[in-house]
Amino acid sequence: MITEQQNKKETINWIVNLILLLAGLYNTIATNYGWVHLTIVNEEVTMMVNNIYDVIVGLWCYWKNNNISANAKDAQVILDELNEQ
Repeated sequence: MITEQQNKKETINWIVNLILLLAGLYNTIATNYGWVHLTIVNEEVTMMVNNIYDVIVGLWCYWKNNNISANAKDAQVILDELNEQ
């Protein structure tokens, strides 16, 4: 029911969202443990930027409809067809 192109698009979408979320979490963990990853002098600014990034990416990942399973992808195709009518 789902085309190969739609399947590829959905897969890329959730992989990109996962990478962004993991990058933000790694950055926060690195900051908490004092690992040097960015050369920002003020520690409070670094923590603030990390927290803002984590919140934005976290909200984006949960807000965005990530169809990972085959059933979810099929349901999205049906929904798209209904919305086009």
